[in-house]
Amino acid sequence: MSKIVVNQGALGDLLLSLPAIRLLRKFGGDFTLAANPESALMLKRAGEVSSVLPVNAAGFHQLYSGTVPAILGYFKEFWWFSRRRGLVPEVLLRPDYQPECRVIFTVDESSESKHCALFQFQQVARELGVQGEEFGDYLYPITLNREQTSEQVGQTGGPEGESSYPSFAAAIHPGSGSYKKNWPVERFISLADKILQEGGAGTRVLFFLGPADEDPAPAVREYIERMNKGIPARELQLFLSDNLPLEQAAALLDRCRSYFGNDSGMTHLAAWLGIKTVALFGPTDPALWAPPHPWVQVVKSSAQCSPCGDKYRDCTDPFCMDMIPF
Repeated sequence: MSKIVVNQGALGDLLLSLPAIRLLRKFGGDFTLAANPESALMLKRAGEVSSVLPVNAAGFHQLYSGTVPAILGYFKEFWWFSRRRGLVPEVLLRPDYQPECRVIFTVDESSESKHCALFQFQQVARELGVQGEEFGDYLYPITLNREQTSEQVGQTGGPEGESSYPSFAAAIHPGSGSYKKNWPVERFISLADKILQEGGAGTRVLFFLGPADEDPAPAVREYIERMNKGIPARELQLFLSDNLPLEQAAALLDRCRSYFGNDSGMTHLAAWLGIKTVALFGPTDPALWAPPHPWVQVVKSSAQCSPCGDKYRDCTDPFCMDMIPF
């Protein structure tokens, strides 16, 4: 196994590359995946890849200084997933460098603007000389190890006495990588109230919070604490996955029948677990970035400026998500 695939993106970016990664493994053989350590390890344990390396290892930093460290000298073939060629270490792109580094662009910046996952899939197919493979055939859900999943859920203090799947009527993640992509947290809370009222006794809703969710976190924690006050543990209906490691969060997410969230890595993970997903989009373009699965329902903002692409990073009045009604 002397091939290495490098993807330096966050969780959602890596999952958008998964159809291409599956195609590469099918026709190009096994390889080592170098990616975010938590994300890469989760994919390895799910059987998607055979071996992994942390992309933040010292060896990768040395590449940008013009040297190839011994640990990477073992690999005879590089596949580098990157938004722009300029983000790939220059040493790997020199005409005299062996082995060759194949660059797979993660975003179609041409006027055609294909969906990111499809764009990557088609590039890998061309590089491999593969024809006739259907993109949709590579969108099947990730399968977590059920025995391991049960252990992970037990570590998080989930509902006791539950042995069947799923345990939650809905999962809600009110955050994302930027507060500008977030639906107002009050509406997510209202959504939880509605799900509980319509579901009746025994209905459970699970909120997720991650390290980038400082904006919605206080309101979510206060809501759950207030609603659960004085209720016996076995009768609780609101639960919180609060900054758990990725595999523990994934184990809990795998026990949910539905999911609601913004444009985030957690939303992509829910879709890849085969969960019926509602994804809310405002500044970013779902035609490029939405999970590509048929069980995903995309809700778009009606704002005239939506989507605005990377311009949202400079937006001083991000009202587009407010325009998605409850």
